[in-house]
Amino acid sequence: MINIEIVEQKRISGEEAISIGMSLRENKDNSQWNLGDLALKIEKSYGVDSLGRFAIDININKNSLIQYRRVSASFPLKTRSKVLSHRHHLILAGHEERFKMLKQCEEENITTSQLERMYSRNPQSNINRKEVLVCETCQKLVVNQKNICLCGKEKQ
Repeated sequence: MINIEIVEQKRISGEEAISIGMSLRENKDNSQWNLGDLALKIEKSYGVDSLGRFAIDININKNSLIQYRRVSASFPLKTRSKVLSHRHHLILAGHEERFKMLKQCEEENITTSQLERMYSRNPQSNINRKEVLVCETCQKLVVNQKNICLCGKEKQ
């Protein structure tokens, strides 16, 4: 377990911050895997939302728990990458070629952002970005459709 008091007591180097950050991410990943694996063991009872009740009892969002369970079901313990994050597995969970794709991510050091753009059903790259203009007079952002800054000068 990471002692956050170390961070509060002194300045730390970039290397130390990376080490602590990696440990925290690993702890988060382990938690997600453990919750997903546990959710797989919760039996469904007729007429009772067992998973929903469990989510309430442990104070976690039911949809998060469902997502963790889905990822755990898609990647049995022996098929999980020890190098890649839970998010890598989440993005690939619904794909038929997920094991092959996971191996490719390991070999090519593919980040979750890259993976999302390549394979996600709802990639962040689909977000439309607007061109940003800066007024030459006042150096403020011009954000309206007519490209007129509040200082009154029209952009060409």
